[in-house]
Amino acid sequence: MGVTAYSALQAKTAAMRAKHLSAAQYDELKGKTSVSEAVAYLKYNTVYAPLLEHVSERTVHRGDLERLLDSYLQSEVQKLYSFCSDSQKQILSYTYVRYEIGILKRILRALYAGKTIEITFDTDGFFAGKLSFDPAAAAQAGSERELLAALKNTPYYEVLAPPLSSGADLFVAESALDVYYFKYAWRMKGKALKGKDKKMIEESFGSEIDMKNLCWIYRQKRYYNMPGELIFATIIPIHYKIPREALIEMIRTPDADSFVALARQTRYARLFDGLDSRFIEQNYDEMVMARMRKLMQADPFSIACLIGYTHFLESEIARIVTAVECIRYGTHI
Repeated sequence: MGVTAYSALQAKTAAMRAKHLSAAQYDELKGKTSVSEAVAYLKYNTVYAPLLEHVSERTVHRGDLERLLDSYLQSEVQKLYSFCSDSQKQILSYTYVRYEIGILKRILRALYAGKTIEITFDTDGFFAGKLSFDPAAAAQAGSERELLAALKNTPYYEVLAPPLSSGADLFVAESALDVYYFKYAWRMKGKALKGKDKKMIEESFGSEIDMKNLCWIYRQKRYYNMPGELIFATIIPIHYKIPREALIEMIRTPDADSFVALARQTRYARLFDGLDSRFIEQNYDEMVMARMRKLMQADPFSIACLIGYTHFLESEIARIVTAVECIRYGTHI
């Protein structure tokens, strides 16, 4: 039944993924010395050539590139949607929620920095009828209060009202959005899936939740020195391979080093490798993608081909944007 249900979708995602950036190509992109060079490389050497066909690499603005990549993401998800069954389409809805949250995080970061940002949203794009708020209108908010007003009657009002109304910092506000996202995804897999597909989604999202909680506990102990009760109040209230009691024990450790010692006893020990020279979020991103590849290889004719490709695509676009930003400001990735 898995082969029958997923044969077309697996073939489609495999063909789509094969065209994307290899590790060598990404290294070449990172090695460019100007934004123009980077855009020219994408235009003449990668799957993004048709996207950039009518764009001048000499005059393109970073914001223009981001908008084009955004439209590419929407068009790729739309292609997958046409191959999906009704239950698969339900699962794909987590992509829209993650997209909304990505926009809200950009707006929040600008607000906390005392700035505003421009988000040009394609009202005819695939996501247009699937989002719960108008991204361009929300981006016009000049304060936390105005942002909440723009989110009235959406799920995000209830999510963001407590931290924004109480003057909480950016980390707490972003964490609230992530908690909402993972709770949404966890509920959705229970409604739409059963059997091995449900098990695969549990492994994918469950591992992400465990690792995200460990990242948050680490950051709050290392950089914020937050008391245990406040840490516990901000984590995702879903427990996959780390029991609630074990998580409480880690939260109660007196400092970051003692926390890491306990956390290394879990299946996520690699999350804490090399933290003297890199951020824990880098390890998190690499481990999420490694687990996704493992799921896709273990059973390609399953829901893994769908969630794997969307994760892969979003990650690649984010890395391209980061690479261009670093080139623009002369920093190293």
